[in-house]
Amino acid sequence: RALSPLPPDLWRGLEVGALEKLLARIGFVTTSPAIQTLWRRLLLSDATPPEGVRTPAHFLAVRLEALYQLGRFEDVEVLALRVPDGQARDPVIAMILTEVRLGQGRIKEACEDSNRLIKAARGLPEVFKVQAFVMAAYCDAVEKDFKGAMLKVALARDKGLDAPYHFAVLEALADGARVRARPPTRMGMLDYAYHRLAGGRVSPTLIERAPPPLAMAMAHDVNLGWPARLAAAERAAALGALSPRRLGDLYTKAPARRSSLAATSTRPPRTALERAALFQALLRMTGVREKARAIRALMEAAKRAGLVYAIGPALAPLVRALRPERAATAFAESAIEVLMTAGDNDRALGWALVGSGGRASGRGRGGGPLTHWLALLDIAEGSPGLARGAGFPFLENLVAEGRLGPLLLQRLVTVLDALRYNVPIPIWQKAGDVSQAGGGHLPKTGVLGRLKAAAERGHVGETVLLAIDALGPKGPRDTHVLALGDVIRALAAVGLEREARRLAFEALFFGWPRREGS
Repeated sequence: RALSPLPPDLWRGLEVGALEKLLARIGFVTTSPAIQTLWRRLLLSDATPPEGVRTPAHFLAVRLEALYQLGRFEDVEVLALRVPDGQARDPVIAMILTEVRLGQGRIKEACEDSNRLIKAARGLPEVFKVQAFVMAAYCDAVEKDFKGAMLKVALARDKGLDAPYHFAVLEALADGARVRARPPTRMGMLDYAYHRLAGGRVSPTLIERAPPPLAMAMAHDVNLGWPARLAAAERAAALGALSPRRLGDLYTKAPARRSSLAATSTRPPRTALERAALFQALLRMTGVREKARAIRALMEAAKRAGLVYAIGPALAPLVRALRPERAATAFAESAIEVLMTAGDNDRALGWALVGSGGRASGRGRGGGPLTHWLALLDIAEGSPGLARGAGFPFLENLVAEGRLGPLLLQRLVTVLDALRYNVPIPIWQKAGDVSQAGGGHLPKTGVLGRLKAAAERGHVGETVLLAIDALGPKGPRDTHVLALGDVIRALAAVGLEREARRLAFEALFFGWPRREGS
């Protein structure tokens, strides 16, 4: 899928202090793949730094920390390799890299880093000083050197530093006593390392609430049981930290249980282990219809579990191997869904035409039951094989039949207007007959005004950050129509129309009408 180019001055008009404040407020736990991808691209770009950067290492640390908070461990290491050694040795940057290696399960390397950090602790901010000592003491404890760990604790306290939970764990382990200290409610990377060191269990609630870095750490934890590890991997994938390809790899590596696969013979899989078992079985299948049924079952499971944008792209290579004219026509809608979640709109168009009687234009009630997908394909970036607005006549049929609920209808009109389509009059009229949809996330007062102003000035980085703020943590699917329209217009105005279209697709996809029984 093509992406919009980013300008070399994308941070123009944004002061680094304002950038850091925005980052702190937004938090970046989002389930929107479009936002995850766009923000990651900005952070990896070699654009001119924003105003107010104290040193080259300063802005690099801001970018690395933001990538770390996204759970993009590999990106952190890739970006760190692209900078001079002098910047990479900056103690703040070194601390971020240490936590990444800890989260990847590379304990030996992380501990080697921590020993160097202790020597450079004087140059660290207070919060990083505490982390450096906590990390160094952890490394001793992993090797059962509790004497060394307690020396680190004593040294830290002599410097006025304290970490009550971590030090309590070390003291209990050193005394051979039961660890009674409770980890913080919002667990970070080092908190998790100490929790596991103390023999703490990983509960479903911990996994469900895990931010991206913690979900990645649990997915990498080879000492964690496969049911929990796979659940953590799915959480990381849903948040954009783990790629769909890597999720597929973990599904393949998980020990297959006959009971897990047998359970999916009569219903869609309900657990991560069942989804992995069906994924493995799918890879072994040879029959087209058999594969189609399994893919359809996995997509239904993905919808229920909130994993469509993780599992869909993982299934896309298997769907690409199926030729539309050879597979069952009943599978066409599932194929469209899989391919559109992966951004493969050209192939999705082929399946849509199969399910639409080969029609891509025309009026009236002609065409097959999947013609309305042509409209969503148009909105979601278009396709060289699809004329602009070609699917709208068929969409009008659904509107006339009342198959679009009030909220979806409002979102559809909002999206079409923001993308400068000529909205068909029947759709406008029907939307005008329903009350204004008031649900969804609305940003704080002033955010939409600042978003519009940033877009008008052509400030790409600021526009993207304010767009993320306006959309909220659940992304365009849960955004109020007023904010949704403004975000799409703003991104298109700064040259990010492809990303704006992808957001429009995400806003409509889950509510899009499906064929009965699909």
